[in-house]
Amino acid sequence: MNTNNTTRYSKYAAALTAATSMISSASAAVITFGSADLSTSATDISTNGTLVEAINLVSDDSQIGGGTLDINGVTFTNTNLLGNNYAFTTGVSTGDANLDVLFSTLGYTGAAVQTLTGLTNGQQYELQLFIGDGRGFTAGRTMTFGDNDGDTGNDATHTYSDGAGTILEGTSAIGTFTAVGTTQDFIFGVDGGPGGDLNAYQLRAIPEPSSLALLGLGGLALVFRRRK
Repeated sequence: MNTNNTTRYSKYAAALTAATSMISSASAAVITFGSADLSTSATDISTNGTLVEAINLVSDDSQIGGGTLDINGVTFTNTNLLGNNYAFTTGVSTGDANLDVLFSTLGYTGAAVQTLTGLTNGQQYELQLFIGDGRGFTAGRTMTFGDNDGDTGNDATHTYSDGAGTILEGTSAIGTFTAVGTTQDFIFGVDGGPGGDLNAYQLRAIPEPSSLALLGLGGLALVFRRRK
C-alpha cells in the first residue's frame, strides 16, 4: 500500500515538473516589430522612456569613435559583443556624422538566438536594432528581426536597397514587448547569406519605470545560443 502511494506521488511529481517545464518554455513574450525604416537623422534614435542599455558593436582590434558614441542624447558604448566577428562597412550615409559612425562598423554571427537578461517581469520594453552594410557582396539579402517564436507575423524585414551590390542604407527597426520573467529572446538573421549582421541596438523601458533592474557587467547581457 505504501509502495503504491509512493509510486502515485512520484507520478504526480513528475507530471508537475513536466507542466512547470512547459510553462517556463512558453513564457517568453512576443516582440511586435514595426517596419524597418531608413535612418536619415539623429532624431531617428529613439528617446522614449528610460535607457536601459545602448551598444555599438565593434571589435577589440579597432573601437571606432572611442569608448562611447553620443547620438540624440543616447550614449552608445562600444562593445566587442560578438568577439572579433566584425567588419567595416562603406557607403552608408545618413546625413549625421555620428550616426554614420554607428553604421560604419558591425558585428556578425551565424544563425544564433540572442537573449536579453536582467529584465523586470511585467515591464514594457522597446528594442531598437540598427543595420547598415555597404559591402558589395551583401546585395540581395533580406534582414529579418524577430523574437524566435516561430511566427513571422510580428517580425520586420528589410531587403538590401539596390540589389546590385553597392549599398545597404542605414536602417533601424523598433520592437516592443512586455517582459514575461527576466529574459527575452530576439533574433536578427539574413536570408541569402551566411548569418546575421548588427551594427547596434538599444533597449529602453517604456514608460519610465519606478526602478530599473540591476544588470550584470554594467548593463544588459546577451547570451548567444546556437540554433539546432
